[in-house]
Amino acid sequence: MKLISLSEARNHLDEYGQLCQKESVIVHIDGVPQFQLAPLDDDGDIMDRLFATNPEFRKMMAERTNTKAISAEEALRLLDE
Repeated sequence: MKLISLSEARNHLDEYGQLCQKESVIVHIDGVPQFQLAPLDDDGDIMDRLFATNPEFRKMMAERTNTKAISAEEALRLLDE
């Protein structure tokens, strides 16, 4: 596990983005852990996370498809068009 400051994460994000594929990378602010950099498991993982955590993304996708809700698989299909 690697513990780094926020400024260190900003300055070397590409390096820590690769490192988090192999081990946990925890980012702290003033010594207090705030978040963890984590790799995405597969291509669908980012869509699942956006749908689960980002209401603006869900709204945008609903507006673009004229439906109230769509599955992650359908969103991926629409994005590939």
